[in-house]
Amino acid sequence: MGNNDMIVGARLEEYREKLNLTHEDLAIKLGVSHSQVRNYQKGRQPVPEKIIIKLANGNEMLEAFLRGLPGITLDDVEL
Repeated sequence: MGNNDMIVGARLEEYREKLNLTHEDLAIKLGVSHSQVRNYQKGRQPVPEKIIIKLANGNEMLEAFLRGLPGITLDDVEL
């Protein structure tokens, strides 16, 4: 588990909480198990590229945020 995996996982968790989604809600949206969502959030497994793209849905700022790019906060993203 790399440092970037932990950053991306933390941002995924922040995104989920901002939208008031449960682990189960997000898991259903992504087509994965709720335990997989938790593994992503804890940095135990890297968030796959296809998950980031699916969540961002063309929103470049959200994609940059989810990828862990420095200097971008969730407040910068129009949801």
